[in-house]
Amino acid sequence: MEVDDGIVVLRLEGVGVEVCDDGHVTVVDDGLADHLVASLRGQLLVAGRRRLLRRDTCGNCGEDLALPPRTTETPVVDDDGPTVVTLVPVAPMVRCSACGREQYVAAVADRLEALVPRAVTAVAAGMPGPSGTSG
Repeated sequence: MEVDDGIVVLRLEGVGVEVCDDGHVTVVDDGLADHLVASLRGQLLVAGRRRLLRRDTCGNCGEDLALPPRTTETPVVDDDGPTVVTLVPVAPMVRCSACGREQYVAAVADRLEALVPRAVTAVAAGMPGPSGTSG
């Protein structure tokens, strides 16, 4: 299932669902959205933000990020639940020129976290995501 907000795309793969005799789809893990948000936070490096200068800083070493961002896919695998779920965010990332770490630009973190419950809801609804795409 794929959902987007116009800038960030999130694809969910491997979500366990149950279908009743009437065709209703239910996600197997009730707390899946919260669990996936925590997994996303734990596995992805996100740049910091200097408010006055309006610049992103490296989430690893703290240096200013000077290189231009580019849209990248970075799969996050969550295998702690009843099924193995893969989240594939497609969002702007930047490499720190000082330490070399790849990270999402600061503005992306909240957008990604907001898309997780939408994607899980779309899977449970058994229909295309809010953007009109399906996976």
